[in-house]
Amino acid sequence: MSLFKTRTVLLVSSILLGGLLVGAVSAEDRQVYSGTPSDERVARCGVTVSEGEIVRIEPFLEGQEDLAGRMELDVTKRSPSGQSQSRQVGNFDNGKLGATIISMERPAEVAIVLSVKDRSGMTLCAMRRSIVLGSIPLKSDPMAV
Repeated sequence: MSLFKTRTVLLVSSILLGGLLVGAVSAEDRQVYSGTPSDERVARCGVTVSEGEIVRIEPFLEGQEDLAGRMELDVTKRSPSGQSQSRQVGNFDNGKLGATIISMERPAEVAIVLSVKDRSGMTLCAMRRSIVLGSIPLKSDPMAV
């Protein structure tokens, strides 16, 4: 199997698996982080973070039905195992973002940047937020006795 096909299969599998593992996430395990709307056509915006075995980060926009544009979601994850970045970019219409989800394991420190613009490039919503997911163990000093 080619490297491209392997990566595609892994990505699709992780998205499907992430959806299965967090299907039982309760309302208490969901946190809404609000963005800053900068246009009267937007009522609310931001991301919802659902914590279960797998953490899901989902952007949202509640806007007027005639609203359309582009959404960019950047997530940088730092954990004991290393650092990774995920980026989702897509167009939207009807005042709602499509289904966009970034999934990851805990524990991690996560930096989230959301930018939503209309078709003309005017910012509708922006958000920058850092959060800690789970308890991140302190790295031990290998030189300590």
